Amino acid sequence: DSAVATATYTIDTTPPTVSIGAPTDGASGLSSPLTISGTASDANGIQMVEVDIDGGGYLAATGTAAWTFTSGALSEDVHVISARATDAAGNAATASVTVGVGTVAAPTFSPIGSTYQASQSVTLASITPSALIRYTTDASDPTPSTGTLYSGTPLTINPDGPPNITTTTLKALAFRTYDGTTTRTVLAASGITSAVNVKDESPPVVSLPSP
Repeated sequence: DSAVATATYTIDTTPPTVSIGAPTDGASGLSSPLTISGTASDANGIQMVEVDIDGGGYLAATGTAAWTFTSGALSEDVHVISARATDAAGNAATASVTVGVGTVAAPTFSPIGSTYQASQSVTLASITPSALIRYTTDASDPTPSTGTLYSGTPLTINPDGPPNITTTTLKALAFRTYDGTTTRTVLAASGITSAVNVKDESPPVVSLPSP
């Protein structure tokens, strides 16, 4: 008689777990290329971990239980990073984060802050696509969640009327979000831009020496 042959069959339908530890979800102002890292676990072992950026296709990461991945060059924009872990049975799980590479261009004022004879209609802008701008006219510093959200309509600075000399300090901050709210900034906000507008309706005083 032959020796007894033994085989063990394990049915595994439980997906592994995978997480992205760095960068964190909503991180902003990152530099390209990105170093992405995380962990994965499964009772029967992790076969592989792969990373996808912006739907460009999954590429193998280095390591399994603790893994790392270095991206290629990324544009200054919002990027979605996904990690996929596959166990020995072929079960897979994914995790994703949304991050921002680069910063938002600082807002500009047109016309610039200066001294004018009448009130001014000031337009705010940032060259960063989809940038939002918040501004203040009380000399306080705006943030992505404080100050008035600029609607695109020019601001009337120093309306006509008394007093004849009026000074307004306009401050503006540009930023980007990824879920449509002002609480999830994903590109680092620009530095605060300030402009002092002075309306001077008082005529100068001219005097002549006595003959």
